[in-house]
Amino acid sequence: MDFSLLGVLTNYGNGFFLYAFLPQLLFQLLFKGYVWCTGRGRLTREEKQSIQKRLIFMVGFPVFIWYVWTSLEVGNNYYEILQVGYGAEMSQIKRNFRKLSKDYHPDKGGDPLLFIKLRESYETLKDMDDFRPMYNLYGPTVRQECSHCRTAEDYYWNFKFPQQVSFVIGGFFVLWFFGSRFPRFQFAMFMGAILVIESILIFTDPTLPWFIQLLPFELFAALHLLWGIAISAQIMLNNVYSGDDTRSDREILLEMEVNSQNMLNIMHELTIMHDCNLQDPMNRKRVVDLLHRRDLVFKKLSKNPREMECFMVPNQFAFNLEQDKGGKWHLIGEMKNSDESEDKKQR
Repeated sequence: MDFSLLGVLTNYGNGFFLYAFLPQLLFQLLFKGYVWCTGRGRLTREEKQSIQKRLIFMVGFPVFIWYVWTSLEVGNNYYEILQVGYGAEMSQIKRNFRKLSKDYHPDKGGDPLLFIKLRESYETLKDMDDFRPMYNLYGPTVRQECSHCRTAEDYYWNFKFPQQVSFVIGGFFVLWFFGSRFPRFQFAMFMGAILVIESILIFTDPTLPWFIQLLPFELFAALHLLWGIAISAQIMLNNVYSGDDTRSDREILLEMEVNSQNMLNIMHELTIMHDCNLQDPMNRKRVVDLLHRRDLVFKKLSKNPREMECFMVPNQFAFNLEQDKGGKWHLIGEMKNSDESEDKKQR
């Protein structure tokens, strides 16, 4: 068994980037771009969720439908190219190949690419004992990627098994990485079901998917695609639809009581500190001086408290302040209202 750890990590990295990281990154860029274009300032959690839900319905769902549609539009398999059934005999394959090769031969005006695809299909399906069964299970790339394989065990251990290992590693990493709100058990069961289906078709009867007009490798690809799409959708919706609170009423009341007790303790400590400062003449003088300087700095907002946001740091609950050479602090910002300009004119 030629087991390549680098190949496993490469497959895992590609899958994680495609299904877990890239959708979240694009969604966040779309959200920030929408907020910037609309000129919105600070947003509450409810406003953020409202905008994100709107983007999901206007952009996310159409992109999701388009991605699923294009991903499922796989090219014709070798049986469809030769226009034979999945259980076709060798005589029928030869007969259809001779008939179609006359139509697609380049010397008779046919498409050279289609003729090459036709010959490739015939070369694969005519080998009833080796290449044809492996093509049914693993797809058209197995012949190039596992050219040194000779038996069914070689194909599995050198081609399919590394893919399954990377799928398991990547799946469990995603389930562990994305928080407790992620439905880990359900996705773990889904991942296990995919591996069980693959094992059944590889080691028992690979003809089971024929009744839904799919080859085994096409069914594997569809299941992995469904897994990746479900992961991507769950990651994007995880922060938007947080779900109901599963805690009991008693647990919620206990948490409220603990938080209230903590707030009372903080208020008690602040009261003691305040009393101590006022009892000391020096500290009392410093407190009065600090309050006076604070009033001077924030004098601009005394008449216009609604303009507070004009003087705050973007996306932070902090004021824009600067200190001059004399050590005095000044509030930075521009008033939207014209109250100050009117006062200057009156003066």
